[in-house]
Amino acid sequence: MGDRTSRRHGRPDRDKHVSGALPRNPSNASADISDVGLFATAGAVGVLLIDGKSKGDSHAFETGVLGAEAMANSGVVYAVLQLIAERERPLQGTGQGHFFQTSGLDNSFPSGPTIITRTAASTIAHEYPKPWVEWLAYGTAGAVSVTRFTSLQHFPSDVVVGSRLGYLIGRHIFHAHCKVGLSAACIAK
Repeated sequence: MGDRTSRRHGRPDRDKHVSGALPRNPSNASADISDVGLFATAGAVGVLLIDGKSKGDSHAFETGVLGAEAMANSGVVYAVLQLIAERERPLQGTGQGHFFQTSGLDNSFPSGPTIITRTAASTIAHEYPKPWVEWLAYGTAGAVSVTRFTSLQHFPSDVVVGSRLGYLIGRHIFHAHCKVGLSAACIAK
């Protein structure tokens, strides 16, 4: 019964299977790449905010403000889900990724760096809908997502959920608050 159930409903089983294929002693390179991507994306939002304000560039300023708002919102969603899910990280416990096992805000589900980076990327990409901006923003967010998994900080589903939530939060904040005329993607409400 357990085997049939795991095949039918078993995302955690797939998670542990895929994560189990990685070496138990991940290199620091994945964690370093993840950190650089997270801080670079958050830094880009900050630079757009400060530079936009100081130079009177309303488009850059809006991008910074909406990016900061979206990241703050994703931080709240992340914290609430962390407190509810209490999921073990891949190197905790038996490595099975059980839910409702840990406490606090240092759990596996969802991936915080993934949700925050994807949120900022989504906001920036919506503000500047140019292929090179989208590739850079989403490519950086994608690198953070992959390296959170390869560094065994998260299971694949933690990263997928964080990525999807981040994208949706960034898109929502952009469409709810953008000013028509600043971005080609902003349409009248």
